[in-house]
Amino acid sequence: MYQGKVVVITGAAGGIGRGLVKAYAEQGATVVATDQAKEVERVASRLQAEGYDVHPYICDLSVPADIVKMFGQIGESFGRMDVLINNAGFGVFVSPYDLTVEQWDDVINTNLRGTFLCSREAAKIMRTNGGGAT
Repeated sequence: MYQGKVVVITGAAGGIGRGLVKAYAEQGATVVATDQAKEVERVASRLQAEGYDVHPYICDLSVPADIVKMFGQIGESFGRMDVLINNAGFGVFVSPYDLTVEQWDDVINTNLRGTFLCSREAAKIMRTNGGGAT
C-alpha cells in the first residue's frame, strides 16, 4: 500500500512511535524514524535486520535549526516525502504551582512549535512531488 512512499515519523523511539514505524514499514514504505533519543537507532536497526527500509534520524524538535536541517537532508536523500506523522511530544507532570517557565517552554517548544515547524518543512518537500499528508 505504501510501496515507493516516504513516511517520516517523529517520536519514533517510544511505544506508539515504534509501532507506527513497524506498521508503515510492513506496508512497504521507506520510513524515516526520528527522535531525540538514540534508542531510535536501535529501533531502526532491528527493523532493518528484518528487511525493512527504515532510516533513523536523531533530532531535537525544540531546536528549529535542527528541524530545518533534518528535512533538508530528507529532501536531498529521498527526493520526496509523502506522509508526516507528528507523533513526538511530552509533558511535565507537576503541580501548576511548581511548574517553571522553563518547563512550560520546553513542552510548548516541542509539542506545538516543533509540530508546526515539522509540518511546514514537510509541506515544502511534499509540494515538489505533488502532495502528501501530515
